[in-house]
Amino acid sequence: MKFDDLDKMSPLERREFLTSLSGFLAFPLLPKSTYEAMYEIVFGQEAMAQSAQPINLIEINFRDQWDWGHLFVPPSVARSYDTISSRVALFDRPIQERRNFYVTPQAAELRPHLDTIAVMELGDCTLAGNESIHGHEAGNPLRSPGRSKQSAAGKIDMATSDRRPGTGGNEILYSSSPTPMILHNYYQKSLNPQLQNGAILRSSVRSGTHTFYHFEGNLANAQADRFFDRNTFLAAFGNATVPSPTMQTNLQKHGSLIAQILKKVDQNYLTRMLSSTQQQVNHTAKLNALEASLMSTVPQPSGPIQLSASELNYWTTGISAQLTCPGDNADACTVSSGRWHVGELFGYAYKLLASGRVRSVGIDFDIHDVHTNRTPFLMNAMAQQSGWTLARLITQLKAAGLYDRTVIAMYTLDGGRSPLLNTTGDGTKNGVVLAGGMIRGGYFGDIAVSNSGQVTYRRPDAAGNPIAGGSMGRDMRVPAADVYKTVAKAAGIPDTVVNSLPDVRNGTVMNYMLS
Repeated sequence: MKFDDLDKMSPLERREFLTSLSGFLAFPLLPKSTYEAMYEIVFGQEAMAQSAQPINLIEINFRDQWDWGHLFVPPSVARSYDTISSRVALFDRPIQERRNFYVTPQAAELRPHLDTIAVMELGDCTLAGNESIHGHEAGNPLRSPGRSKQSAAGKIDMATSDRRPGTGGNEILYSSSPTPMILHNYYQKSLNPQLQNGAILRSSVRSGTHTFYHFEGNLANAQADRFFDRNTFLAAFGNATVPSPTMQTNLQKHGSLIAQILKKVDQNYLTRMLSSTQQQVNHTAKLNALEASLMSTVPQPSGPIQLSASELNYWTTGISAQLTCPGDNADACTVSSGRWHVGELFGYAYKLLASGRVRSVGIDFDIHDVHTNRTPFLMNAMAQQSGWTLARLITQLKAAGLYDRTVIAMYTLDGGRSPLLNTTGDGTKNGVVLAGGMIRGGYFGDIAVSNSGQVTYRRPDAAGNPIAGGSMGRDMRVPAADVYKTVAKAAGIPDTVVNSLPDVRNGTVMNYMLS
C-alpha cells in the first residue's frame, strides 16, 4: 500500500510533511510495528523493507567473579538439587519455567520476560600465555575475541581509554576487536553523524585496583563518554529534551494527515506482520491510543533525564547497594555507601534511551572479589543487583515501546564461577545473558555437579541443546567469536562491519538464541 496523497503535494509541502513524519517516527514511544506500518504506507513495501529503526544496545559488565546462579540454574543442577544442595551455592529450590529453563524464587520479577531472555554460561575464557581459565581481567574474550597477552600486527593495548591501576586483575591485553558497545556506538554514529555519543556509567568499589576495558580497536571516533558519578553525568545530560519549534509546528500542521496514515494500517498488514490474534489486538489498541493523542496534542519527549524521587524508588527498592568485602571474604561483606546505586545506573540507562539522545549505553558495576564460600547474603545481593534491575529495565523498555529494538547484553566480565559452594574461580567460564525483542529465551548448554562434587560442562550444539558427554575441558567452551557475532547480529550491526574484524570473521552466529 502507498500513500497517494504524497504525490499530490507540492515539493515544499512534501518536504514539510516528510519532516513532520520523520519527527513523529523518531519518538521513542512509537512501537516498532507502527513504525514499519507507517513507513510502508507512505513509501511502499519495497522502501519499508530497506528501512529499519535503529537498534539500541545496553552492555552491562559485572566483576569480580560474578555469579547469577541464584537467578538462572543449569538444568542438571536443578534436577539433582535434592542430592547436591550441600555442595552448591544455591539456597532455594529451583523452579522449572519451561524445558531446560530453571530459575530461582529470586527471579520472580524476571519470569514474565523469560521468553526473551537467553542465558549461556559456557563462553571461552582462554588467554594465550596464561593456562589458568580464571581470566580475572578487565576485558574478556567474549567482548574482544582474539585478545592476547602478546602484541601483534593490528593489535593494540586494550587500556587505551581506561586507566589501568597496577596490573593485578587488569591484565595487559592486546586486541583488534572492539568491545560490543563501542562497536555499536561507532556504527550508529556512522548512520547518523549528529547522534550524541554513547555513555558508559560506572560504579566501582575497586577503582584503585581494577577497571573495565571499553576498547575501540582500530576504529576512529568510536569511544563512548565515561561517567563515574551522578553529578558529572547530570551536567552532561541533565537538560530535558524538547522538540524544536519547527518540529512542533509541523507536527501540529500535519497531525490530521499523520492520523490518516495510522488509520490506513489495515488488517492485511497486521496479519502479515503479527503472528497471533492477541498481537494484532495489542497493536490496534496502540494505534488507537496514538491516533487519539496525535489529534489532541503534539507527542512529548520523556522529560528530564534526572530521576525523580518516585523513579529512584522504583529502581532501587529491595535491591542491595554496592558491596565491599574486606579480605575477599563473603562473611565480611557489607553495603558500601556513597556510590551510585546499581538500580540508579539501570534507571539512567533507560532514561538515556527513552530520551532518544543516545543509542549505545554501558553499565560497569562490581563487588570485591570473593574467594571463600559464597553465602546466601552475597548470592541474594548479586541476584538483586543483576536480576531485579534487569526485570525493571525490561518492564520500562516494554512500556515505552523500545524493547523490540533494544538488545541488552550482560557479561560476567572476568569469569563466573562453577556452581560449587567453595571455589576460587579457577577452571571456570564466561557467561552472557541476552535480552530483547529479538532474543529467544532459554538456558543454552548445561552444567552438572555429581554427588562427589565433580563439575561437568556441556556446551550447546548447533540447535542450542547440551551436547552428549561433557567435561571441564576447553572443548566445552563456546568460541568467543560466536558470542560476539550473535550480539552484533541482534544489535543490527551488518556482517560487512563484523567480518572486517580478523578475530571475529570466522565465528558462527548462535541463531538458537535469536528469534
